[in-house]
Amino acid sequence: MKAMGATNRVLRRMIMLQAFMVGAIGYGIGIGLASLFSFAIGSSGRLVPQIPPALLIGSAVAVLALCVFASAISLRRVIRLEPASVFKS
Repeated sequence: MKAMGATNRVLRRMIMLQAFMVGAIGYGIGIGLASLFSFAIGSSGRLVPQIPPALLIGSAVAVLALCVFASAISLRRVIRLEPASVFKS
């Protein structure tokens, strides 16, 4: 079925790509800030926090699951949307 000139498959790909890109950017910013904070505290010499690899992998899996869940909700709404309703005021 076509919706607004795009097939459902194209819409699914667009929504999934957008969700995963936002998730990857957020994950990168979060891990980067956590690493910077850890480095800044560690350079004081008093406390040396470490970020274990299991935490990095676990948080990546959690972000991936949230992206899948959020995109599934969006996909359900977009696929059910009647194309003509977009142009109504």
